[in-house]
Amino acid sequence: MQSLLQSTPSQGAQPMIQSDGEHSAGASAGAGTAQATVPDCVLTAVARPGQQPIAVSSGSYQSTDVYALIYPDGSDPAHDVDAYLVAADCTAPAGHASAVLVDRTVPRP
Repeated sequence: MQSLLQSTPSQGAQPMIQSDGEHSAGASAGAGTAQATVPDCVLTAVARPGQQPIAVSSGSYQSTDVYALIYPDGSDPAHDVDAYLVAADCTAPAGHASAVLVDRTVPRP
């Protein structure tokens, strides 16, 4: 998931997230990888009711603990995904209007 979010926000592209580990949401990601437990408030913040992310990772972004959530894009799920960075404590950090710090559509890897 880190490859989806590699450049800094000042470059106008995808932001960088420092990952604590990559996890799959809703199912075990594989041997030796813990299943991600995402707080309900994080899922609510992305406003995708009834949808589960296809991937979840935790890390930090601009000194804020975050969850990165990846969903299939609503208009072109075969080619794009919607990536969200949400504050882990579900509060809006200084300089942000909500707990969703980044909301981007990016090509599938």
